[in-house]
Amino acid sequence: MRHFDIMMRMGVWTENLLLSALLNECMLQSYSGILGFSKGGVAGVANPWHPDRATVTALPGGQPVVAHAAEAGVVIRIETTARTVYRVSRA
Repeated sequence: MRHFDIMMRMGVWTENLLLSALLNECMLQSYSGILGFSKGGVAGVANPWHPDRATVTALPGGQPVVAHAAEAGVVIRIETTARTVYRVSRA
């Protein structure tokens, strides 16, 4: 028997709420509107307020970040830097 078989029998893979929260954060689904990136680059984020616009700010200072609308405004593309936290909010 492998070690993860024990975890599956205990419900860790399907019923543990902590696991679902972890997966949401790993997939960049944020329930607080705040996204953190450990590696820089261009990030595409779904605009949950489409067709309304969204704004992006870098935290903690609240500096505006240039966000480009892609795919008819459904996706927001931003240039990210490592270890920076961003807030996405309705414009």
